[in-house]
Amino acid sequence: MKKLLVVVLALCIASFAVAENINKADAVDAINAYQAGVELTKAQDAILSQIGYGSGNSIDNTGGPDDFGYIYKDSEEADGPVFGWIDITATGTSVILDMSDDNYGGPYPMGFSFPFYGTDRTDFYVQSNGSISFYDGYISLSNYEMPYASYGAMIAWFWDDLDPADATDADLLYETMMVNDQNALVLSFLNWDEYAGNPDPTLQESVTAQIILFEDGTITIQYQTVETGIDISSCTIGMQNDDASTGLTVLYNGSIADYPYDSLAIEFSSDVVADASLTGTVTDFDTGNPIVGAEVTAGGVTVTTDGSGVYNITDLFPVTVNVTATATDYFNFGPESVDLVSGVNTFDFQMVMAPTQTFFTDFETDGEPFSADSVWAYGMPVVDPTGAYSGDYAWGTVLDGDYDNSQDVVLMSTPITVESPAAFMTYYHWFEYETGWDGYNVNISIDGGTTWTVLVPEGDYPDDSVSGLGGEAGFTGTNGAWEMVTVPFAGYEGQEVVFGFRHGTDSSVNGYSGVTIDDFALYGTGGGVEPDPVTLTLTPTNTVIPPSGGDVVYDAQLVSTIPAQMAGLRYQTFVTLPNSNVVGPLANIPFNLTPFMDITVTGQTQSIPSNAPTGTYTFTGIAGVPNNPNLQVSDSFTFEKTGVAADGVDNWDASEFVIASDENVTATLPTAYAMNKAYPNPFNPSTSIMIALPETSDLTVSVFNVMGQQVAQLANGKFSAGQHNFSFEASNLASGLYFIQAQVPGQLNAIQKVTLMK
Repeated sequence: MKKLLVVVLALCIASFAVAENINKADAVDAINAYQAGVELTKAQDAILSQIGYGSGNSIDNTGGPDDFGYIYKDSEEADGPVFGWIDITATGTSVILDMSDDNYGGPYPMGFSFPFYGTDRTDFYVQSNGSISFYDGYISLSNYEMPYASYGAMIAWFWDDLDPADATDADLLYETMMVNDQNALVLSFLNWDEYAGNPDPTLQESVTAQIILFEDGTITIQYQTVETGIDISSCTIGMQNDDASTGLTVLYNGSIADYPYDSLAIEFSSDVVADASLTGTVTDFDTGNPIVGAEVTAGGVTVTTDGSGVYNITDLFPVTVNVTATATDYFNFGPESVDLVSGVNTFDFQMVMAPTQTFFTDFETDGEPFSADSVWAYGMPVVDPTGAYSGDYAWGTVLDGDYDNSQDVVLMSTPITVESPAAFMTYYHWFEYETGWDGYNVNISIDGGTTWTVLVPEGDYPDDSVSGLGGEAGFTGTNGAWEMVTVPFAGYEGQEVVFGFRHGTDSSVNGYSGVTIDDFALYGTGGGVEPDPVTLTLTPTNTVIPPSGGDVVYDAQLVSTIPAQMAGLRYQTFVTLPNSNVVGPLANIPFNLTPFMDITVTGQTQSIPSNAPTGTYTFTGIAGVPNNPNLQVSDSFTFEKTGVAADGVDNWDASEFVIASDENVTATLPTAYAMNKAYPNPFNPSTSIMIALPETSDLTVSVFNVMGQQVAQLANGKFSAGQHNFSFEASNLASGLYFIQAQVPGQLNAIQKVTLMK
């Protein structure tokens, strides 16, 4: 056998005499690679074709189909694309100035409708790291096999750490034109260096390529020059759809030897027909009623349900698609995978209503909505934890000592109506009980408190049988830090109820303080409203103005009502004349809200001119978020002008002052780990949350949607002791319920619900 192989090789090598420009050593390498079954390079395949050895084109640079029917093939295939560079250097639009290292530019217009993975695209973005995308977002320098979940719809022509601003002769041009009798977008990437290259193009470390997008959905990538200095062993060529559920990888980190190379063309195309449709009805999970105006998305297409809750999406590809839906006041639905076939497909689904916050109190004004005859006390707690969760006041079993034995007392609410099937309440608690013997739980009653049923909080109770509660489940032991509790009212929708905190102890006590409760909120019920961010009190000291004019003099007090920070607030003043005309704003002073802010500015003045009419005036101050009446407070007082004079004060000047709120923040460090209440909540588009750290700690603050997917990370690192404020900005997210989780290893694991209402 060995002799036969030698003879064959000899005969083949002898035939080199009739083949021009063939190196004998290259021919031997090509024959050996062919016999070993190794994928040949284009040069090796050409050698074998010239000498008549083997079966001709043995390279198989094709792939697919993916879920949308896309396949790819290159110019080495018999039926593959033919390299044909289109020169647009004189006619194309250059946007190279939008490019720098690690950035992206756009959107740029396509000039026509380009179908890509079932969605018509009309504009595109260029990524500096060797790809184009169809969404507004940066694609990093680290390349991956495709599809890759972190990115959306994209085409990678040389996904690597490129730097188009490195070479002085680099350019990026695009032009819409007719190619092969159809509209096409041509993008030319000229002399794009790999980071960190050298501006000297003679060092051969750049790539020049072209993407052509055709109106029929065909995609061609062409490589004019791939210079030897550029690293082709760490790049990706391929494409993927919007949610990265499908895609194609042509090349990943040198998976094809010596690829890509000069004068190579790669074509992506699909012969799958978009002949599927998806229809169905969107209804309320609890009532079964149709939801009108819900936005349903499938295959990149979004439609709105009609008056019967029906949606219909046509011209979809018969592939697996993700169905999602959003509707005002409902939790987001999906994504849910649906397998489509050619023709009509039906998918009905239900959405769960997301209740909004209807009542909140931090108990700083009064103890409502609770009352108790004995044991439970409303006031300033001095037991551990020292002080309330926020502010000064809270409810507790004992405010200044230990509870007694043989107690069984309910802190009962006023009646409320459960309006939503997904209604719930939240509150913060700190408790210290004799483990297993004493504790508390949450109860609900539909007969005014005659009979009670235990409500189960999210995450359940730590003990399913507490002696002092008659064997009922409850909170017992010591939690060691303030925690938020969420308690659903499932099954009580449409009913008027009262609920209560039941505190129970057995016949012997060993010195425990019980439970303290603060910052109570209701969602999806009848009740109060979100508190104002500040209270404003105006106290006049001069309210009589003579005919010649003069100054109204007053003191203004601003007090924060929530343990949160808010920027961009303003204090403004107005004067209402006797004829009801309003002058103002006269004072217009910016300030920032800080926790526990309590400021009084004295001796403020407002000038009243001599020509102002005689009569009774009203002076009004407004503090809060400008142009948002729901987040503003006001106070006012009246004053008198006793006549009109020709000479005297001739202006409406208001005294200016600085609200130095940062000087009024409590300077002492927190004594316990805690997550304060987010504010505002509900919010649009941002809310703030403060985390208390008694010592330097490793802190992570993350945000999750109702599907458990992380949508934001607000903190991840080491933070010093103190109050740290974090902002959750959700302008790019859909309305609905989100969960903010704060974690300090071994110290804090708190979760808070916030509702985005757009």
